[in-house]
Amino acid sequence: QTLDYTSAQARKARVQWPTQAAAMRSSHKLKDITWFVPYFNHPYGGVHTILRFGSLLQKLHGVKSRFVIYDAPHASERELEARVATLFPTPPGTFHVLKTFEAMAELPNTDLAIGTLWTSIYFINRFTRAGAKAYFVQDFEPLFYPAGSFYALAEQTYRLGLYGIFNTQGLHDYVAANYPMSGVAFEPAVDRSVFHAQRPEKQRPVRIFFYARPSTH
Repeated sequence: QTLDYTSAQARKARVQWPTQAAAMRSSHKLKDITWFVPYFNHPYGGVHTILRFGSLLQKLHGVKSRFVIYDAPHASERELEARVATLFPTPPGTFHVLKTFEAMAELPNTDLAIGTLWTSIYFINRFTRAGAKAYFVQDFEPLFYPAGSFYALAEQTYRLGLYGIFNTQGLHDYVAANYPMSGVAFEPAVDRSVFHAQRPEKQRPVRIFFYARPSTH
């Protein structure tokens, strides 16, 4: 049901979503954001970046964030808040767990809805209470899969006219050059109080940490 998407709906999105995003950018008014975020056991890299955006938008501009977990009805708001609190003593926003697909109709109005994973784009397509919609892109997600249905469904989300917020200029340039999508890019920040070259020399063999994984899930 979630991934059902007709050509007529795609054509409508290509017209409607860029118009809404342009109107929001010209108004310079943004009070609250509803982020559609996949379930997480730990606020790892990509999720951490989303939460940092929410935290900084709240701190610097007073923008309130609501993080909607759309793919795990078994989850609870309390457990998510507890996990995030280990990294953010001041909550970056509130959490809401969708128990059913139809429960989206019960979410409050929002200035901006942001999808953060390709599956979330099919949810925000059916979310009717947002003044504008955008796409927080952190990977070229079709390549999470071999050629096939999931590859095509992920790729289709770049053809729907959403304004993109891209993690790195390179990702922005690739998507904008190959798909009808525009947006803005940011470069990931480094906490220089942790990562720096000022550690004292040690008289022992150098240790190297190598991280790899067989899949993105």
